[in-house]
Parts: sequence; C-alpha cells; structure tokens
Amino acid sequence: MDDQAEQAPSVKSELPSRVPTQSMDDFMKDTGPMDSGRDGAGTPRRSEQPPMKKQKKTVDADVLAAEEEAVKSMGDTNWIGKLNEYRSAHPPAEGLTYHETAVPGNPPRFTCAVTLRETPIRFNQTASVTFSNKKHAKHYASKRAVDWLIGNGFMPKDGSVKFPKVAPPQAVKRAKIPPPPPKTKIKHELPNPPPTSTNLPIQAKTPPEDEEGGKVKFTTMVPELAQRLGFDPPQYELSKVIPDGPLWNGYAHFGGDPRIDGPIGEVKSVYGMKNAKEAIATEVVKFLKSIEKHRKEQQESDDRKRKRESVGDSVHEDLETQAAKSLKGENGSASD
Repeated sequence: MDDQAEQAPSVKSELPSRVPTQSMDDFMKDTGPMDSGRDGAGTPRRSEQPPMKKQKKTVDADVLAAEEEAVKSMGDTNWIGKLNEYRSAHPPAEGLTYHETAVPGNPPRFTCAVTLRETPIRFNQTASVTFSNKKHAKHYASKRAVDWLIGNGFMPKDGSVKFPKVAPPQAVKRAKIPPPPPKTKIKHELPNPPPTSTNLPIQAKTPPEDEEGGKVKFTTMVPELAQRLGFDPPQYELSKVIPDGPLWNGYAHFGGDPRIDGPIGEVKSVYGMKNAKEAIATEVVKFLKSIEKHRKEQQESDDRKRKRESVGDSVHEDLETQAAKSLKGENGSASD
C-alpha cells in the first residue's frame, strides 16, 4: 500500500496562485455613478433649474421727479458752507445741528433736517423730498434754513452772512451831577431823598401813544424792533451809584453780536431802577430806528440806481434809432 501511494502521480492545482482585485473607487471611475438619483459621493442630486433673474431696483417716478426739482433749485451754491459761515459769524457754534436719516427701501433713500438757535423750526422735518445720496439731502436742508434766515431778516438778501456795521450814535453829553452826600448823612436824614435842583436825575423821554391813547413804554418797543431788524433783544446791565442809594447807572448790549460795537444807551445817575431802564430803552429805540432808516435809504438808493440804469438803456436805444433814421434820410436825399 505504501508503495502504491508513493507511486501515485501528484495533482497540481490549475487555479492561479493570486486573483487580481480592483478597488471600489477604481470600479466607480470605470463604470461611472449608477443612475440612482445620487452623485458619485452618494449625495442626492439637486434637480437642475434655470437661474433666477435678479429683480431690477426701481424708485417711484414721483419721488425721482421731486428729487430732480430740489436738486435743480439748489443750483451750484454751496449751501452747507454758507450756513456754516453764517453760524461762525453769529455764535454759538452749537446753534446749528443736522439730523440725517436713512429711509428704508430698495435702494435706500436719505433725508436731512436742520435746527437753528434762532427758531424752533426744524427745516425739512417732514421729509417731503428724499435723495439718493446724503450730500444732496444735507444741501437741501441747508438751503431751506438759509432761505428762512434771509426771509426773516437774519441775513442780507445779497447772500452775504453779515449786515454792514452801524456805529452807535454818540452819547449826548450830560451835565455833571455832584456826588451824593455821605452814606451816614443819608441814613440819618432821608434814605431816598427826592430829586433837587442839585441832583436832578435824567428822566426818560415821553414815549409815544398807542392807538387807544395810552403810553407805550420804550422797553416794550425794543424787542419787536430788534426782531424786525434781525437782532436778538438786548440785555440791560444796571447798578446802583452807591449802595442803598436811589440813583442808578446802566447800559444795554446785544450779547456780543459782531454787527454792533460796544454798549448802547449808557445812562448815569438816573433816579429809580425802572426810570433807568426806560432811559436806556429810549436810547436803544433811537439806535435801532437809525439802523432801520439806514437800511431803507440804502434800499431806495439801490432802487433808484436800477431805475437810472434801465432809463439809460432806453435812452441809448432811442438815440440809436434816431441816428439810423437820420442816416436813412440822408441816403435817400443823396440818391435823388
């Protein structure tokens, strides 16, 4: 048995010693992804849709028309610079404030309002006009403020920021008043002695009468007249000549307004504080009326100048017409 087993031929396997393999990645590259609604990474594919068209940004036609009209009205003037120049000439600087606002929309719009110390009005507060940029909005609000200042007498009509300076009228020389008696003598005799021939105080002039025949105090006339001329009401500075005495000194000033130099209506040794204030107001009214008269005369002078220029142009045209007719007549005579 053992010999037969040794002589039996050996059977060799016909299978190859190594079977070649292929990775899944190589297989997917060769065959491509299966049509299973997923991409090669196994992520579900999105259904392809045409790209959405971007909507055009539009603004209402009336809004654009209002903006165009406002920009046209501003012209080439630097309204922001002019308003800042006015505020610099008439402090305080904090008397000018801008309020910028962005109006939501697509595209956004802009408005601007401005406030001044001279009035509680907030210009362009209603935002009736909106703008495509902040600069135009700020210029428009500044123009509205400048128009108001000119219309209410705070700025000259020629666009400058200051009125011509008017020097205050020279103070009338008053008679010297002798000094009052010593303080101790006043106490023992009369605490408030009546005026005498030696210490006669300066009295305010008789004020005009109103429509009903009543007297109008100069102190009540000053604020209205000052406002009409574009000034703030003046402030009164009063002081006693001596403590516990009846005589007062005083003057008025316009709070450092650069258009007016120095104090106005200075009085001395006036009997009683009310009388002193009324005497100062009398001089202030005279001063303000002189300014009003000067402005009126200047306006009339400008009107006459414009009238003369227009008449001169008319006369020049008439002379040219007559010369042409004369020349035509001479040519006709020569031809005959």
